[in-house]
Amino acid sequence: MSLAREPRLPDDPTKARGANIWMLVYIFGLIFIQGLMVNHVSVLLPVLKQSLGLNEQQIGIVSSLAFTGALPALFLSGYVTEFIGPKLSGGVAVVFTGAGCLIMGSATYWTVMAGILILHFGFNWILSVHSAVITTYYPHSRQRLFFLAMAMLAVGAIIGPPAMGKAIEEVGLNSWGKVYIATGLTVWILFGLLCLVCGRHISELGRRKAPSDTRHSAAPLSRLDKAARFRQMFTSGIFNQPALYLLGVIVILDNLALVNVVSWTGFLAEQRFEAKTDEIGYLTSLMAIGVLTGRIVMASFFSGRISDRKLLGFAYGLSMLFFIAMLFSQTFFLLRISYFMMAFFMSAQSATTYAIGADKFKERAAAGIPIVDGIGSLGAIAAPLIVGSVAMKIGLVQALWLVPIFGFMLTFVCLAWEWADKHSAPRSTHQLPNGPDASA
Repeated sequence: MSLAREPRLPDDPTKARGANIWMLVYIFGLIFIQGLMVNHVSVLLPVLKQSLGLNEQQIGIVSSLAFTGALPALFLSGYVTEFIGPKLSGGVAVVFTGAGCLIMGSATYWTVMAGILILHFGFNWILSVHSAVITTYYPHSRQRLFFLAMAMLAVGAIIGPPAMGKAIEEVGLNSWGKVYIATGLTVWILFGLLCLVCGRHISELGRRKAPSDTRHSAAPLSRLDKAARFRQMFTSGIFNQPALYLLGVIVILDNLALVNVVSWTGFLAEQRFEAKTDEIGYLTSLMAIGVLTGRIVMASFFSGRISDRKLLGFAYGLSMLFFIAMLFSQTFFLLRISYFMMAFFMSAQSATTYAIGADKFKERAAAGIPIVDGIGSLGAIAAPLIVGSVAMKIGLVQALWLVPIFGFMLTFVCLAWEWADKHSAPRSTHQLPNGPDASA
């Protein structure tokens, strides 16, 4: 009796081309659903401030709680996806996403707290699903596909926040919960349609994929030390990789910058230019358009031509310069232009870190990549608490200067990692054009 059943994966993913196309349809559909919700806090937080009378520090706590919900999903989803398959795992993610929206629809302080935890648990789970499919079936195109996948995320983000903001303006602040109830039902309906369209074409995604380290073991279960086997399953190929911790630092710094951008830009527009809820929604959509444009450009012209760490480091540094321009903007038009350009360059983050993770973790990428984001979510949890507390003392604009500090630190870590690898690797080490070498 073998320890783990051999998963039936195609020897050559280019065979059964039609099936692979439907796999992409499935994961891109899931990513679109994720994108509808990914920036919803930009619209929600100003609404909560007005309807519940929260101050900046309390708003920071709410935003931090949202990202707390993502933490268990990111650590657990990869392991679960390895054993139940991406198809069923996608269903788990959407069930939690819709349920979180419905609970938030009660529109009380405590149901908002519970619902936002469940909602963020759900849509962050989707990361492990598309990571598993891309790294298993498309290993040689991973960088480009991660860019395109994140571009699809941006498409959902373009539609979601402005639609929610406009709907809240229509129903009124006192009835904003109805919008979340409708959103939760819409998420479930979209997933149902996606499953109907893909049907049996994605049956391959329903098969479990055992971790590679235990896959070939032929020893009887009774002869294995269970504790050692347990540790191997959870750590081998993931926690013994130095790249896990370097990537974790990068994502922590990214979240310290990005989460504060998403959480507080709506308040900045409201305070300085008296923006309404629907205008904040459209501003968030403009950011998503910048992200979409950036990812398409980078997938078309930079993918495979520059290492991921260089691309991320230089792009993030440029994005911080445009964020500084946002802080100096004297008109709403200039704020929008700076916001768009900041998002354009910041869009490099997720695709490049996922591509590095896919290269480092190999067959364990479905578990390893979400864990990187799980480590990074520590920065997401802390970010709004830090800026919210500082803003209470010295003002929001002054507190937001912390964002470029975190962003330029990320640039330094990326470029220092690139430099260290080049100067420590043997002369014979070959650097792949689409990512860093394997020395880290």
